[in-house]
Amino acid sequence: MKKTKRIPKSATRFDAVSIDLISKSSEEDASLEMVCYSGGVVKDHFWWGNLGIDLDGMKFSKDKYPIFSEHDIDRKIGYMGKPVIDKDKGLIVDSSTVTFVDTEYAKEFIRLSKEGFPFQASIYAKPIRVEEIPNGEESEVNGHKINGEGSIWRESEFKEVSVCVFGADSNTEAKVFKDDEMIDVEYCSNLNDQTKGGGVRMPITLEKLKKEHPDIVKTIQDEAISKTQEQFNQKNSDLQKIVNVLEKANEDLKEENNKFSERLAELEKENAIRRENDIRAKSVEIFKDLLSKSDISERMHDKVMLHVSYEKFVKEDVLDVEAFSAAVKDEIVDWESKGVVSSILGSGVVSKSVDEDNTRLQEKNKENEKVIDRMLNLVGLK
Repeated sequence: MKKTKRIPKSATRFDAVSIDLISKSSEEDASLEMVCYSGGVVKDHFWWGNLGIDLDGMKFSKDKYPIFSEHDIDRKIGYMGKPVIDKDKGLIVDSSTVTFVDTEYAKEFIRLSKEGFPFQASIYAKPIRVEEIPNGEESEVNGHKINGEGSIWRESEFKEVSVCVFGADSNTEAKVFKDDEMIDVEYCSNLNDQTKGGGVRMPITLEKLKKEHPDIVKTIQDEAISKTQEQFNQKNSDLQKIVNVLEKANEDLKEENNKFSERLAELEKENAIRRENDIRAKSVEIFKDLLSKSDISERMHDKVMLHVSYEKFVKEDVLDVEAFSAAVKDEIVDWESKGVVSSILGSGVVSKSVDEDNTRLQEKNKENEKVIDRMLNLVGLK
């Protein structure tokens, strides 16, 4: 079950695994390398017993963190970037992010480190949720088994790291801070009490589950495959419905396109006929206008019009009015030159034919008069 306990603030620090000062050409170029926590078990901590800190549950809320001497905020050594969680090494400080400050404590630390003084390191992190492990029981953290009595910080917040003359004393309660404050920490039951509704469930890896419960893994896999196949079938069915709708729409579009093509062809036909009729009407209008101004008899107009075809003067559906009119005029002149003209009285008789008939009639009359004169003479009359 969850509960809250008050713990001394001094219990929130523990030794780092290693600390190493990288000496360079000058004091300012010195660099600090540190493994803050390997991820394993810190044995026999004066407050927590066997202690493990869950790296997956450690929080880093800042981009820069201080480096102190002996966890004393007045004894500043430098600052560093956010620690990095390395799968193999644990919680490490990247030396490239470390910067020393211009204090006597920093200078002394660098000088003594170069001379070989064996400084140790200690980190301060605030536990947020702690799993208790009773005596005789065990739990797991970062892939390591941890036996009770002990504790696991399931959630914590990193605060700072310090260089120390001595690390944490495993047998005595170290008083790191000047005034040892008390802080509240949430406790929970150990792993074995999870079935009773308390505690925090430990993460279970797939490899562990396969090894310890292969039947469960097989069932989960079968159900996952079945569910995936069911979802796939449903998706495939939905997709097929969409394909069917698109195919039907395509067929309808083809039908509409065919109807449109037929209607377009019909319109083109109608338009072609209309253009042809317009051209023909225009040619007739031109022909009649020119004939009306000629001396050719009206009854001969239709015959004259047969001798000039407008079709010879149409290009790209346009009648060449000028060329057609010229041709019609030439044809009218030809007919007129052959004597096919109306009489002066407008009787509608072709003049050339009338003159010939009159001449023949006059000659016939003269012959008839001679015959009559001979017959009258025979009977004694005049």
